[in-house]
Amino acid sequence: MKRYWITTHWPPARGDDVDAGVYLFEGRQDVGQNLAPGDLVWIYESRTGRKELGKKSNGFEGREGIVGLAELITPLQPHNWPPTTYADGTTRHWRWYAAGEFVDRSGYIDRQALNTILGYKEGYRLRGFGRRNSGLKEIEEDIHHQLQAAFVAGSQATCP
Repeated sequence: MKRYWITTHWPPARGDDVDAGVYLFEGRQDVGQNLAPGDLVWIYESRTGRKELGKKSNGFEGREGIVGLAELITPLQPHNWPPTTYADGTTRHWRWYAAGEFVDRSGYIDRQALNTILGYKEGYRLRGFGRRNSGLKEIEEDIHHQLQAAFVAGSQATCP
């Protein structure tokens, strides 16, 4: 059975492209246990992310909205990436990943419109989003269809 999801991504480094997969940090992999090939995932790109320790900030800001729809090609799997330490002293081990491929990148849904569709307050910044603050949330098929309509409408508007 196909499932529908939203995942949050920090903005990519300047010159990099947003990834179509789902990342979960160690200890939150249970949230993605039902991710499966063929599932559709909306990719939300935040305006900012945590600054990594020892890395120079590039000043790049993300689009703060839904930037694409991806189809998963793998289930959630462990990877051997090293833990990431941030300037605030916290560490996250982004060990879990489900690969995806974009099926649509032609539209855009800004954060306020997304919040309206999801029933959140307009000012919600999607920090701590998803089950157990994982950055991943399963959505119902009717919400997926509302997002599709808004995304198509966003393809006809000017995107930031």
